[in-house]
Amino acid sequence: MTPVSLEEFAAHYAEALHVVRDAFSEEMQTEMARHNVGWTPGRTDFMVYLEHSVDRYYRAYRVIAANPNAKSVVDVGGFWGLFPMVLVKCGYEVTMTEKLDYYGRAFDALFASIRAHGVTILDYDPFDDEPDPAWRFDFVSMMAILEHYPHSLRRFMAHIKTMAAPGGRVFIEVPNIAYYHKRMALLKGKTPLTPIRDIYLSASPFIGHHHEFTRAELRDLAELAGLRIVAEDSYNYSMPAGFSFAFWRERKLGYLLEKLFYFLWEDSKETLTMTCRADEGARIDASNVRTFG
Repeated sequence: MTPVSLEEFAAHYAEALHVVRDAFSEEMQTEMARHNVGWTPGRTDFMVYLEHSVDRYYRAYRVIAANPNAKSVVDVGGFWGLFPMVLVKCGYEVTMTEKLDYYGRAFDALFASIRAHGVTILDYDPFDDEPDPAWRFDFVSMMAILEHYPHSLRRFMAHIKTMAAPGGRVFIEVPNIAYYHKRMALLKGKTPLTPIRDIYLSASPFIGHHHEFTRAELRDLAELAGLRIVAEDSYNYSMPAGFSFAFWRERKLGYLLEKLFYFLWEDSKETLTMTCRADEGARIDASNVRTFG
């Protein structure tokens, strides 16, 4: 399968984003915000978030494309369906998992549109249920999922390993608790975690971030789960609110210091990923880990 360029990927992504925009409504966001008031309309603009996410997904795609034998992909907790729809355009057999009854009927139109674009949707929650033994995929992705779960990841990771075909890859993306801006906020006395007010005002179960990760914790997770790391990455993708040339002039020194910080401490960026093989009894040799640029 011939890899697609960033330009081609972005064009497919724009088409998929149009599908999501057409199906999305304030009613849907209000339903989501019941269990996380931080997602209330007016506080979170999901369309802006998704526009900025094209880089995240292209990085994940590059990992898939690096394995010429990969044909089948499952995106665990795919939800918006953007990445799965783009991967169909790139020539893959694509499945996504989502617990459909969690959202009531508000998301039926979106899920129907995702199916119409060639994606198989499994009504499945790997945090609780064992996967069907027939579900085997060359690439298993979990992007912005683990931080939303408040309990032990042992059962979940065992299920994910079962879904990976022999020689397949497991790709995990999480927010970095050691992100530069979170470090600076903590120095000013501000929590890097979800504000207690948001948790208090949300219905149970709270579905915001329960645990964000450091690089060392991701490596611990791989070791505990019996995964062998083959690649790691870290990156920023969010644009500061109100960014402009005036913003650059005002924050020039701070911006340069931030860039220097990333140069010295690579794992201080916003997002961390690791790509693994599901090898039993794996142990991590950090000196032999490849990094995608």
